[in-house]
Amino acid sequence: MCTCHEPDADNLKNIRKTITTPNGQNWPNGAPSVNVAFLNSTSMGYDKDGHAISSRICEICHSANQFHNFNTSNNSGGLAHPTPQAVCTSCHKHNTGFKAACGGCHGNPPTAAVLGGDYGLIGKPRPSNAMPSGQVGAHATHTQTRNMVCDTCHYINNGTIKMPNLSNTIDIGFYGFGGKVTSGTYTPYSSSNRGYRIASGTANTTIASVVTNYPAANKCANVYCHGGGVKVGSTRSRRLSRVGPIRSPNGIQALRMPVAAVTASMPPVHRQWGAI
Repeated sequence: MCTCHEPDADNLKNIRKTITTPNGQNWPNGAPSVNVAFLNSTSMGYDKDGHAISSRICEICHSANQFHNFNTSNNSGGLAHPTPQAVCTSCHKHNTGFKAACGGCHGNPPTAAVLGGDYGLIGKPRPSNAMPSGQVGAHATHTQTRNMVCDTCHYINNGTIKMPNLSNTIDIGFYGFGGKVTSGTYTPYSSSNRGYRIASGTANTTIASVVTNYPAANKCANVYCHGGGVKVGSTRSRRLSRVGPIRSPNGIQALRMPVAAVTASMPPVHRQWGAI
């Protein structure tokens, strides 16, 4: 028997009017059953007035969440989530068990110059305006051509709220080659209509001063992958010399390196190709 649904229910989506815990434990209302009113989808997510009890389908079972608890006095994150107001399932999909997912705000990865959806730039809760109209940046090159994961450039280990949770920042954190590359500098774009602040996700990732023209923005420097060498302690050394692209055994393009640069501090895969 389904916990939340039943045929021909009075609520939307065939949600039961009364939901009972499968194991007999109590809901936050202090009883094993709770009444649910789900008659429209537009009021989902409105918490700004606060409440001591709730009959909303997304709140009846929550008591220790950051947002949207049965009693909002238990909210550790306040009453302003999401801002602006949005339907819960735009970020918390039913088919993922309502776990927040990157695809709710932007593509995973964003490879199309549109807002939102499965492939677009961030559209919810608002656009970032970090890219010129019609451009999508290097996401496709990194994730599809180079087979990199999002954490290569968006790694977070400094206590910042981690994606897919909403931090209201775009976090840049370098973490390449299994943690061999963790340093670099990113230059962000800013303007009066900027949607989000760019923040550093790791101690060794430097966010440079913002620039207000697109051609000078959204650039990486001093990062190994773009010829910036490897940072060993506080010293950056072993800068690569590009003398023409080569192909690795698995077909990924690499940079030819001088023999002197092939050291234990380099990612193993590059040590393998260094003297080619």
